[in-house]
Amino acid sequence: MFIDEAPCDYCLWVICEAEIRRVKPKTLDDLMEVVTDCVVSVDEIEVRRVVRDVRPWAELCIKMGDGHFKSKLNKYKRGSIEE
Repeated sequence: MFIDEAPCDYCLWVICEAEIRRVKPKTLDDLMEVVTDCVVSVDEIEVRRVVRDVRPWAELCIKMGDGHFKSKLNKYKRGSIEE
């Protein structure tokens, strides 16, 4: 099984990307500071939610035979994708 983007990575990137766009760092050091501060400030509840969601991602990836499956994730969580 190959997942090109782990859910935790995806979640962190979305949060960091928004902060990078807001701050608009001018140097690599500034960028590294923004990303570090962003990762450190992520709420524990949000991290737990993302970790909880890893299982449905992995199960759906296996079920779909890898490939693109993000668009089907919500249906899968609701149990509306057939076996």
